[in-house]
Amino acid sequence: MGTKTFERFRAVPGSFACAAMLAFFVFIVLPLNASVTGWGSNDLSQLNIPTNLIGAKCISSGYWHGLAITKSNAAVAWGYNDYGQTNVPPGLSNNVVGIAAGYYHSLALKTNRTVVGWGITSNLYSADPDCFGQADIPVGLTNVIAISAGAFHSMALKSDGTVTAWGYDFYGQRDVPPNLSNVVAIACGNSFSLALRNDGTLAAWGDNYYGQTNLPPDLTNVVAIAAGGMHGLALKADGTVEGWGAKGINGDLSQDFGQENAPADLTNAVGVAAGFFHSLALTSDGTVRQWGDISHGQTNPPTNLKRVLALAGGYDCSYALLNDLPMLLNAPTNVVAATNKTASFTVSAIGITPMKAIWLRQAATNGSFTNLVSVNYNNGPTSQSFVGGSASVKSTNNATWGTNLLFTLSLSNSFLNLGNYSYFVVLTNAAGAATSSVATLSALAPPKISSQPASVASNPGGKVFFTVGASGSTPLYFQWFFISSGTTNPISGATTNVLELEMIRNRFLADTGTN
Repeated sequence: MGTKTFERFRAVPGSFACAAMLAFFVFIVLPLNASVTGWGSNDLSQLNIPTNLIGAKCISSGYWHGLAITKSNAAVAWGYNDYGQTNVPPGLSNNVVGIAAGYYHSLALKTNRTVVGWGITSNLYSADPDCFGQADIPVGLTNVIAISAGAFHSMALKSDGTVTAWGYDFYGQRDVPPNLSNVVAIACGNSFSLALRNDGTLAAWGDNYYGQTNLPPDLTNVVAIAAGGMHGLALKADGTVEGWGAKGINGDLSQDFGQENAPADLTNAVGVAAGFFHSLALTSDGTVRQWGDISHGQTNPPTNLKRVLALAGGYDCSYALLNDLPMLLNAPTNVVAATNKTASFTVSAIGITPMKAIWLRQAATNGSFTNLVSVNYNNGPTSQSFVGGSASVKSTNNATWGTNLLFTLSLSNSFLNLGNYSYFVVLTNAAGAATSSVATLSALAPPKISSQPASVASNPGGKVFFTVGASGSTPLYFQWFFISSGTTNPISGATTNVLELEMIRNRFLADTGTN
């Protein structure tokens, strides 16, 4: 990357760790299995995210490289590798719970609460002017619950609420304020540091040329923090975001792209991330808001980017952790159908593909399950038949979620003759599974006349009875009719299987008075 003087470090892009929902509180690992997507510049492979990275739990963005924790708690890395910052060392394949990416270095937090660093370490690059021991973990550092990486310095939050920092200190970015305690989250910016206390207040130290440590007056009720190149962000409990910095002394606005100015209408934020010249916020509906520098597309996320779990901002790119588990957009509904017809259950879902739907039937008598059929969606619509029906899947569009999958179970009339059952579907993909609620199928036998009414002769004044036999699902409804001059007319009140008539003056009179 070339040699830089100390003074030039003011404008040297740094890196910013972001994982889970609390920006830099990287110890929080999401329980859901997700994938990683990115946008912005890819001139140094920073968007070459491993295609097999399914089931990620945590993400972090460095200057030009990214880190993630996999489903099996392994650390993976991609992007620019000039100092080996993406060469994950051995021993991090199943025990990583936190990650942080810096300028030339990377950090991993292990399940035993210790930290591992790699990249520009002193044992490999001690003579390099950019090596300040930022990846050299302090001896005896234990009980760590969160980590963060700046451009040339690093920090660790310990379980007792204290903070340890190491690496470059020209601007005092690793000079933790005396008596700083009760810390619950930390964030390293380019050359400054932030800490969030358990009372919702902040501490800031390090380079302040651009006002990055000038915390807004009366800033309280903070629940998450993020530190960028020359600006800081605070997420408040009411869902709003406050920013500061990026405005240099003597009116120097060379680093101000509006990254510190959160949108005024942003009131439902649940997470924040800071890139070098841009900012990101995760909203409660799983969508992303962004502002600041747009020159590399780092603030232009993919269209229909939804179900986001966490965000990370680098120098000229951004990353999002996406919830790719199958998610049912609707539940199957109860169906009432005649046994001489057909019936169907339909659900729609989103999630990564291939996605398989397994339809099951549950007996009402003993609760036993029968696997009826499975159908898999990969690149196009498909169907699968079985004895008694078929299952199909196709893609469709939803105004809210964009492209989603429509799964349908169709049951033939012969299958409905088996009686009443409950049905549900299990959706699976590489990220996990989702099970629908149970819907019932009420199979009704259509009415059938089993015995026809017989003709009757009667004397005047006598009564006659017509009786019809019928079968089918109850209740059965009856309606008698008479034909007069070729016209069929209903007999009012004649709604049982027996019709009683009385003959008067050569005409029949029903008990209801209709003749």
